[in-house]
Order: sequence, then C-alpha cells, then structure tokens
Amino acid sequence: MVTGVLHDPLKRSLNVMPSQAVFGGVRAGTHNEIIFTLKNEDSIGHRITVKPCVDKRVVIQQLEHGVIAPGMTRKISVGIRVTEDEPEGRISDQLCIVTKHETFKIPITAQVHLYENFEEADNEHRQTMGKSL
Repeated sequence: MVTGVLHDPLKRSLNVMPSQAVFGGVRAGTHNEIIFTLKNEDSIGHRITVKPCVDKRVVIQQLEHGVIAPGMTRKISVGIRVTEDEPEGRISDQLCIVTKHETFKIPITAQVHLYENFEEADNEHRQTMGKSL
C-alpha cells in the first residue's frame, strides 16, 4: 500500500467516502439517494462485493463493476425507498463492502415521516437545528 500508508491512519486499501449515510428526515412516498465513492489507495487492483441490506427499504446499487485499478474510483448508490402507506419510524442498517482482505461496514440511518407530518417535523428541526431536514 503505497499511497494508503501515507494518507490513511488505518492503513486501508480502499478509501470509502462518505464514511456514513445519514439521510435525516425522509418523507413517505419519496426516493432519496446518497452516492458513495470508493477509491483504490493500494498499489494493486481490488474487486469488491456489496452485500444486500436486511431492511428492504434500503436499495443498494453498484453503478460500476469490475476490478478497481490503483488510483481509480467506483461509485455505489444507496437509496431509501419509502411507500406512502409505510408507518413512521426509524431506518437503521449498514452498507457492507467486502474486499479480499477487509470488510467495510458503513452505517445508514433515516427517520421516516408521513407525508402530512413531514412539514411539521421539518419546522421543528429548523427551529432547533437551524436547517431543513
């Protein structure tokens, strides 16, 4: 690991950005998505396997396939699909990326609000945190 040793205190071969997926408040009946970027910081190519999530509302899609050459990147899409008849509640799961030598577990969190309750929850969040859900 040439560049991985220089920049990563954990000496990992892949750099996963962002380090977590925090969706915040999610309105029922919508689709929300975060794109993860994996960069190979090693001197050899790597293959990855993305494990499916336990929660069926979390949709993971590998946008590019094949070997990740040294210095190259790959993208993974993590989406939250919540139907309108879905009850309010919390989504908590993890994205699991497996390489030959390492397993990366990235937490995924979201708070589901009913369509009619979303505006109220958003206004509360703006007053306490100063920003929108």
